[in-house]
Amino acid sequence: MYKVVVFDCETDSLPTKEFGFRYTECTCACALAFEMSTIGASDNTQTLLDSGVSITCWRDVIEPGRRGPFDQLFDAFDAAHLVVGFNCLSFDFPVLKKYYNCRDGAATRYWSHRIKTLDVFCRLRDVLDTWPKLSDLLRENGLGSKLTTGDNAIVMWEAQRRVELEDYCRVDVRKTAELALLPVVIFKHLLIPASVYGIEGERLKSSRG
Repeated sequence: MYKVVVFDCETDSLPTKEFGFRYTECTCACALAFEMSTIGASDNTQTLLDSGVSITCWRDVIEPGRRGPFDQLFDAFDAAHLVVGFNCLSFDFPVLKKYYNCRDGAATRYWSHRIKTLDVFCRLRDVLDTWPKLSDLLRENGLGSKLTTGDNAIVMWEAQRRVELEDYCRVDVRKTAELALLPVVIFKHLLIPASVYGIEGERLKSSRG
């Protein structure tokens, strides 16, 4: 079976040009871990995602037996063949990087997770030479919409509206997974095959290697 983890992070502020991610902290990280069948078998997307395991980690909650608040997420990354996100290489991973210090061998672990990551945003940006928004991609491909925006997620954290914040983060994870599982993505009337941005393309590469 091919193990996939799709994830997303929310923060208490946005990085700045002067300080980068120094003062930006992850507030909530959500993920969906699922297993895909062997190459050539047909996976129904909704059934596949419904069978997955949801993960939610909070910055200020450390579960018994764990050394850091995001250990459960990092353990899921360890077990995955593929980690998937949207703009995660430039945003989510840099936000999470400081939390890898909770374990020995932090640098090696951090880079091992990035190495097996499919960043849907980066793949599409590189071929399209533009910055596609997740909300636009979802709308154009009939996948609904996000619940709100990242700016509002910051407000939710400040107001301790955790149920809303978790719902927002989980929906972003689900929508990113649905997008990455499409056989073709439409963007401004262009048809982009899964080999460019998709989970199926990565799974095929893995089977050949």
